[in-house]
Amino acid sequence: MPENGGAERPYDPAPFADFTDVVSRAMLNHIGRDAAGNETGYVPFDNILDHYLRIFSTLVYAGRHAVPYLHSLFISRGHTDAKLPWAKPPPSPDDNFFTESFRSISDHQWRFFPLDFQAGQLDDLHLEDRRILPITLLNSIYSSPSGAVKIDSFTIHPGFDHLGPKVRDPSSPPRTLILKTYNKNRNHGYYKNEREGLQAYGTIEPPNIIRLYGSFQQLGSCCLILEYLDGGDLADFFRNDPPSTGEEVAQFWTNFFQIFHGLARIHQLWDSEENITQGIHQDLRPENILLQQGPSGSCYDFIPKLADFGLYTHAQTFRSTSGGPKGRDQRGNKLFRPNMITQWADIYSIGAIISHTASWIVGGISEQNAYQGLRDTYHKKYVGRIINGGYAGCFHDRIKTIPPVTQQHDRIRGICRQRSDEVTPMVLDLAEKSMLGPLPKDREAARIIRDKFIDGMYALANPGTPPLPPPSGGSVTTLGSPMWSNVVSPTSTLDGTSNLPLTPLTSQVAGLSLKPTITVSSHGIDTVPSINANSSENTLAAASHLTEPTLPTANSDTDAPPRLSGCSALSSNSTPCPIVSVDQVNEYKTAVRRKGKPADPDVADLFEYLQQNFGGRDQMFFIDDSRTMGTHDRDTISSAFKALGYMAKHLDPNKVELVFASDPKKVHKAKKIRKLNDLVTERNFAGEPHYMNARLGEFLGRVIIPHLPFKLLGRNINPLARKKVSVYIFTDGEWGPDLRQGQADGGGLQQPVQNLVKVLKRRELDRTQVSLHFVRFGDSARGEAHLKHLDDCLREDDWDIIDVKHINSGVRSMMIGPLTRDNDDREG
Repeated sequence: MPENGGAERPYDPAPFADFTDVVSRAMLNHIGRDAAGNETGYVPFDNILDHYLRIFSTLVYAGRHAVPYLHSLFISRGHTDAKLPWAKPPPSPDDNFFTESFRSISDHQWRFFPLDFQAGQLDDLHLEDRRILPITLLNSIYSSPSGAVKIDSFTIHPGFDHLGPKVRDPSSPPRTLILKTYNKNRNHGYYKNEREGLQAYGTIEPPNIIRLYGSFQQLGSCCLILEYLDGGDLADFFRNDPPSTGEEVAQFWTNFFQIFHGLARIHQLWDSEENITQGIHQDLRPENILLQQGPSGSCYDFIPKLADFGLYTHAQTFRSTSGGPKGRDQRGNKLFRPNMITQWADIYSIGAIISHTASWIVGGISEQNAYQGLRDTYHKKYVGRIINGGYAGCFHDRIKTIPPVTQQHDRIRGICRQRSDEVTPMVLDLAEKSMLGPLPKDREAARIIRDKFIDGMYALANPGTPPLPPPSGGSVTTLGSPMWSNVVSPTSTLDGTSNLPLTPLTSQVAGLSLKPTITVSSHGIDTVPSINANSSENTLAAASHLTEPTLPTANSDTDAPPRLSGCSALSSNSTPCPIVSVDQVNEYKTAVRRKGKPADPDVADLFEYLQQNFGGRDQMFFIDDSRTMGTHDRDTISSAFKALGYMAKHLDPNKVELVFASDPKKVHKAKKIRKLNDLVTERNFAGEPHYMNARLGEFLGRVIIPHLPFKLLGRNINPLARKKVSVYIFTDGEWGPDLRQGQADGGGLQQPVQNLVKVLKRRELDRTQVSLHFVRFGDSARGEAHLKHLDDCLREDDWDIIDVKHINSGVRSMMIGPLTRDNDDREG
């Protein structure tokens, strides 16, 4: 890219507001006259500032003779600042006059129309070569030997930086970004791959994937605007001294394994009933794992993010039960071609990186160099073609992992025993069993590996605890690639992607308790905590401190529950948990706000279980405020709302929302449940119960459906989309007359729910995107029959998003609702 972004002379761009003084001092008597000097009307000054400031500034800069063109060339023809700059003038009835007049000012326009970096508008934007970029290049980070790829850090002038996600204050210091430039003739394919790969995962903080802000082409270059991370890459990181304490070892591995969040997101780009579309990175190596430093200042406190998607691809696999084609498709799958690249190549690569990293843990970069020397020696002696093929130092011989890898792992385990480090051997066991297997079927999905690491940490903190059953993995075919890559399996098949093993977290890290020289406190390790970095609220952060837990202080109803051990640490089926009532939750809430008063451990366990398994969902309450609901004890309704609301606010990353059936479009939001509870207690329950079907239908149609994701190639294109949502519906079911035999829809609520399910299916969202938790009040037989009919209406096609539980059935079952099959099937 040319110096000064293509300007003909050095230029320091300034925000448009800085031109106000220039405009105010201009000779306004020329405004409103045509080329012959005839008055054609007065143009208000505010109109210039709002719509013609850049044009007027261009004319002033071009000279006094050009000012009259403001009206004759622009205002009278409706050409505002938003339509310029022009490489050539648009068609005009008097083309000769327009063309000649525009030619006299066209060269000056570019300095007043530098590119405004707007979020959502920089999507492979083709820029005129003379368009100025208001940027300052800072440092050259990388330049390929041929010059075909360059990476530079840069800043955008604050007045032109509108890349989001928030509107930046122009007075704030410019933020640092990355400009990755490809030579269009040589590397357009890499640019296209990387741009499409990063776009597939959204542009708003994808988990542990570098963020793409925009892309454009100019002067024979293809450019990506990327997130800047201040910690360098993993290869550079290895120049640091390895961790010397048990706390640092645990902190490092915990942060490192966050990378599996990003890898899991890549590997599950799109999953529907008919097919699975998988993204594959193809180039996992330490240089392509970037690090963002955490807030603690420790070098082991970081957030890893996957970068360099130049070799990214995606492949679509049709399920064996679908009617989809089995041969070549538009996504690159080839008929009878056995060695397609799939997610399992990435899994092997990350296993090789873990092996390399474990050597650094025990001996620093010198141990890594020695380890690579062992692999090189083996290849020279036994597999010379690997060296000649550019695979020097790789971990396999194209068939299986080579013996020096196993020998090095045994050496590392021995050193760790001497240091009483139990974490690194556990990580190596996981790599060998789940990542470095010779066949694709011997490897497991990224999400499962992440869960197994968390389970392993839990087991170290709780010796003697039975391990959680490991999930099974799927198998697909793979293709070899240099050094870090997967082994080509001679017995690979093409049907291994029919069942991708993606499961929720099966346990929560509760802490580490190692031998004397490796000490980590029992508080726990948060795998995805958050920090405020680079002015982003959504940045994932590494666990940076490990301290003893304490009960929350008494100050407000925002106090978090204490984390206690119990059945919540296990899966929902492993141990029967006690029923927790509404009153217990409210008493618990009072207890944790009073110092010294013991809190109910059953409620604490329930908190932990719900946060572990269902945290991060949006939480909404829809309250039937009809006359029949008004006959029930108001204290019972208020107490139920306070208890479930208290639970909900600790699961919702945003604000808990409340809607009343009589006004289904109005959404009340608050972080403090007390404010919402005041609305419930003060509500006049006077609505018509027979209108409940229309009210619920309007709520689903106006509040829920418009905020559902709409995905194209795995990328959400609905800017209003929200997270998955749980809706708790307080009602007595008294919506109409008694059900008659064969009646299709009790109370009329079946139709709006079925409409919602149709939208979920059409948009290929999963069953848990929206869950409807009906909480029944009273003992009306008619109300119970209506609710039971509604609860059963979606069971046949396995799309049951409804669950009904009585208010006395227990908080656990009401909060889980239809999110698990066993709870949904349980009568309540």
